[in-house]
Amino acid sequence: MSKKSQIPEMKPPLLQPPTNPNNLSKEQRLIAPPLSKAQTELLQNLYYNNNTMLHSRDSIFKHIKTNHPESKISRRQIAYWLNGQPYLMKVSKIVQPLIKNNEAHYEVAWSGYRKKSHYTVEPRKQLLKDIPKMLNAYDKQKNVKFYNNGNRLRVKYDE
Repeated sequence: MSKKSQIPEMKPPLLQPPTNPNNLSKEQRLIAPPLSKAQTELLQNLYYNNNTMLHSRDSIFKHIKTNHPESKISRRQIAYWLNGQPYLMKVSKIVQPLIKNNEAHYEVAWSGYRKKSHYTVEPRKQLLKDIPKMLNAYDKQKNVKFYNNGNRLRVKYDE
């Protein structure tokens, strides 16, 4: 009898956009050209300014399109730049679960931001990646249950 050979588990490579413009291929440079010094300074000012609360690609892009259209920074350029930045925000508490666009979300409070107007709504999928222990503890404590009611997602939890 022959031994069964064990096939090692194959994991797909992590696909992270390169942050160094010198490491970009020609195709990537055409899709997202490197940022100029002025563009980089604008992104740094927006991202590191505690008053703006701009920490996601889409919120930064929307702000730039509205207030700095001359800078001509694309979403992809912002994504590449953000990938190289340290994570600034820390969740201080999960406020409540909710449904948004028929998907599970949570309202989240951030460290250093006490006003309710600074709470944000974050997708459950992303929070499971970023703060899995905190989210699972909250779900267990509040007995959070997401369920389908027909074709609509609903949430039930202890308040």
